[in-house]
Amino acid sequence: MYTYKVAYLIGFFTLLYHHQIYGQKAIYDSLNALKEYAYLQPQKTIDLAHWLLQTADKNNNIPLKQAVLFHVANHYYFTIQYTKADSLYEEVIKLGKNTSKDTLSNLCKVRKVYVLQSLDKWEEAYQMLHKQLIEIQQVKDTTAWISVLNALGLQHEHHYLQDSALFYYKKALKLAEKSNDEYQYAYLLNNIGLLKYQGQHHSQAEQDFKESYQKAIKIKHIRLQLHALNNLGITYIAQRKLDSAIFYLEIFAKTSKKYNYIRETGIAYHNLARCYQEKGQYNEALRCFDSSAALIKLLPEKIYSIRPFNGYASVYQTMGRHKEAILYAEKALKLCENTNYIEDLILAHQTLALSHEALKNYEKALHHYKEFKRFSDSLQTLNRQKLIAEYQAQYQVEKKEKEIQKLEKQRQVQRFKNHVALLSISFLAILLVISIYVYYSRQKRKSKEQYAQKLTLSIEEERSRIAKELHDEVGQILSAVKNKIHLYSKENSQLNDTESQLSDAIEQIRTIAQTLYPPYLRKVNFEKAIETLLQRIKENSQLFYTLEITVENLETWLSENSKLHLYRIIQECLNNTLKHAEANAVKITIEQKQDKLYLVYQDNGKGIQQKSQLNGMGMLSIQERVRILKGNMELKNTEKGIKLQFTFQKEHLCL
Repeated sequence: MYTYKVAYLIGFFTLLYHHQIYGQKAIYDSLNALKEYAYLQPQKTIDLAHWLLQTADKNNNIPLKQAVLFHVANHYYFTIQYTKADSLYEEVIKLGKNTSKDTLSNLCKVRKVYVLQSLDKWEEAYQMLHKQLIEIQQVKDTTAWISVLNALGLQHEHHYLQDSALFYYKKALKLAEKSNDEYQYAYLLNNIGLLKYQGQHHSQAEQDFKESYQKAIKIKHIRLQLHALNNLGITYIAQRKLDSAIFYLEIFAKTSKKYNYIRETGIAYHNLARCYQEKGQYNEALRCFDSSAALIKLLPEKIYSIRPFNGYASVYQTMGRHKEAILYAEKALKLCENTNYIEDLILAHQTLALSHEALKNYEKALHHYKEFKRFSDSLQTLNRQKLIAEYQAQYQVEKKEKEIQKLEKQRQVQRFKNHVALLSISFLAILLVISIYVYYSRQKRKSKEQYAQKLTLSIEEERSRIAKELHDEVGQILSAVKNKIHLYSKENSQLNDTESQLSDAIEQIRTIAQTLYPPYLRKVNFEKAIETLLQRIKENSQLFYTLEITVENLETWLSENSKLHLYRIIQECLNNTLKHAEANAVKITIEQKQDKLYLVYQDNGKGIQQKSQLNGMGMLSIQERVRILKGNMELKNTEKGIKLQFTFQKEHLCL
């Protein structure tokens, strides 16, 4: 899927202005032909490129030489010769180094990022993309800017950050619409549709693919038409609308065959075979697999040769022709030797296990079932290890800086605690003095003991109200002091630091007052309070969130005390994510199963790398609140970040 997305874009941009640059119709037509040959026909690509390069050198035509090398580099990229492709992209960049706004050179820089992404060097690609984004925005190269935004979308999509990927795709789509670039617009609609397809929003994806197809017809771009047709086909398959899928896939097969696109034709027949298999038309499915296999064996990518064999095996296994299913599944396994095509291995072993079981070859069935299970587990492990490795390098670089920041934060916390303690003592002392004064002026000697008791109770009550009074009372006092200092600071500049410290203290007191008890928790229901908290965090950070609450009548589950503790648990989790996880997305789920309430918190950050992080103040606070509610907490580091699951009994939440 990723290769198709990149292939849509590569090879298009330079032809926007070739005719003006090169003049001669023969050269212009040859460049058009070279662009098409680069996609699939190696010998024609090399022969035509050799002639064009000779022409460019003879006439000292640098733009022509750049364009030819660009298309040859694209050819190497399409045929998975990434080192050669990267080398030629670099040569194009060097040829245009004396031009600040050289669109072709800028596009080659983005192509080098695509090479890194294809080689699974995602972190290096990410750093390069952000550097390019700044450079391209400075020279106002809209075409290259769209390409960078698209690459950023692919980057975030690879890391399962669908919201971020959609953000970059839509931003690029707006630029394409503004610049009247219909090709880019149609291409990006394809990417957005694929993102929605992966998120199982099939009806929305269908609309995007149809619009992309219509745009591609309008601009007469055949390859883009083909990809839109294929995407429509697989979207209808996912919706079980098999007749509609067959309709578009047959157009896909007919058009790609007409223009001699071997890969696309093979894919079209493969997907048609899937449709006929789902409809129970097994002979038609086998016929389509025959057509797909005959074409795909001409391609350089080994993975395309494996899938028809797995397709044959699946059909024969469904038909109950288990010996033939075993024959083709074993061929698929053989092709998978010394490769990392784990999904194909899993499918082949699954088919072999089922067919051998049907033939009562239980020993072989057990062997292949174990292999199926082993590779399934390995796939999950590989995905998890890959994500951890990507963030490990960045973690090591930032480790020392974080240690310094941690020490500084500890000093700030200690200073803050000292300020709060001093203010609290002062406040209580003032209350005590006032109480004693009232006691001696209003009460007779006989009622002294009674009043002392009332005074003690009043002081105890006042302590419980400090959280609510601290913001208004002490904050106002400090604000008045700050205003006075501000007046005197004009005469004495040394008071400027004192004024700044007082401002920090006032802000900290306000934060503490709100942290001690959020004022809106009692005014609205629990779900609205959590949404307000998440929205406030989103406004002050780049953190995307998803909140799913499926509990009916949630308010009847929770006492005021339980609401506060659950609110604090979510708040502490969010604080840890913002401070430590380097994540940009969180998901919070609250659901009910019988008499239990499940709260699940997930982020896509780097997780907990050291056991010492479990002893932080935030995590200890979470654990203490879970104990108060007599609940249970489970923590897991996943391939996508950290996952915390909390379980509570209804009877304990109602107390």
